[in-house]
Amino acid sequence: MKSEARLLRMVRTKKEFCYVLEAENAPSSLKGAFLLRCRHDAKSLNGLEWSICTPYPICHITGDSLRVIALTEDSSAHVLDLKGRYVLPPLILHAYPSKIFHHGPYLLVVTVRATLHMWNVHTKKCVLKAESIAPLLDQCASLDQRDRKSVV
Repeated sequence: MKSEARLLRMVRTKKEFCYVLEAENAPSSLKGAFLLRCRHDAKSLNGLEWSICTPYPICHITGDSLRVIALTEDSSAHVLDLKGRYVLPPLILHAYPSKIFHHGPYLLVVTVRATLHMWNVHTKKCVLKAESIAPLLDQCASLDQRDRKSVV
């Protein structure tokens, strides 16, 4: 799957604090490198700006008041703190990422192959590793078909 050339996301951590995440997937002066940039506003970390390079294009970016998360096309998740330091080594997924969710210490990624990955980034432990949600999707599809037949 091909990622967009540029991703942009504004993350509001508190009423008056925010930062902007930008992923640059266009060819850069750094051959074979793709850029993730973070810019804090003046009230958030005194306007700190940082950037990191990844070897693969970035397909999803998000963040909260504690961390920044970037998913790349090589099926890995990069978890950084607000100053741009890696909290964990890149996390490897079993397929291309489709959706990302985070709440508190938990990071959850759903892949295009209907597998679920979940980590507790505070304790640096894997909670769920490539658990298939295909049976749930199959069950929902069969219930939906049954409901359609009962309407007819």
